[in-house]
Amino acid sequence: MTCNNNYQNTGEQSCKVQLDLIEKILFWVDKSAKITGATEALMIADIKSQIQSSTKLNRLYVFPLVKGVEDTSEDLVTGTYGYGETTIIRDGKKAFTFQYQQDVELTKLLRSFNNVEGRMAFLCSNGDLIIEETTDGYQGFVGKPYFMQGGAPTGDDVRISNCMVNLTDAVAWEDRMKVLNLGLTPAEVNGLTDVEIVKLAATKFQIFNNVTGENITSLFSTTLIEKEAWLVAGSTPAADATYSSTDDAFVFAQAPATSINLVNPSLLYALTAPVEGIESTGVLTIT
Repeated sequence: MTCNNNYQNTGEQSCKVQLDLIEKILFWVDKSAKITGATEALMIADIKSQIQSSTKLNRLYVFPLVKGVEDTSEDLVTGTYGYGETTIIRDGKKAFTFQYQQDVELTKLLRSFNNVEGRMAFLCSNGDLIIEETTDGYQGFVGKPYFMQGGAPTGDDVRISNCMVNLTDAVAWEDRMKVLNLGLTPAEVNGLTDVEIVKLAATKFQIFNNVTGENITSLFSTTLIEKEAWLVAGSTPAADATYSSTDDAFVFAQAPATSINLVNPSLLYALTAPVEGIESTGVLTIT
């Protein structure tokens, strides 16, 4: 029989660690992924680097801004002896339903994660990150999300979609939770958006949001002019592009003859002026 004798001191602290409102869910498909770094700045850099990973399996995904939450956790699991004494068998597993502003097209993409068991951390409105502490870094809690579009409008102004989150390890939440005060605001952390390269003329190209169809070229007018941001016929072009405000397009010194594409998100993030938040849907073949 093994008895617990690892009792901890219980002095109450004047500065109490409390959970703040959750505003973003961070999700790893790769359950071996961790956040590392000796300082807060290095941990933030690690988080942003993982978001920009060149491979989807190793990427850190950021779910939409949370507008409300309902705690739907399982109650403590108990049992009763024949003489009437009730004992606690185990902690209840944690579950939450998060609300976010309805976006039909985004929810269709988010549903690709439904019932995928990965790891989740929770970013709060005050910059705290709720995460599981390990001996060699920090990792998310094992669990599964499930996204739903939401019901038909009833006349209210608010349009809501939902994400149900079920965590599979109750002990991890109760005993290994760590609140990291990173000072990382939810607005600083966003997932990648699919973008499409569109040919305007022989030497002129634009960037469109593949979900909404918006021309977003001007958002990157000073960053995507770097030649290292592009692949022309699979190679870095010889010279930087320029941005034409008249055409709202990137202009190349020499017309791409066969194909053009952006480099992967990891390389975009490594540019002199890092580009975050986009990934090309693929090579544009020149015809």
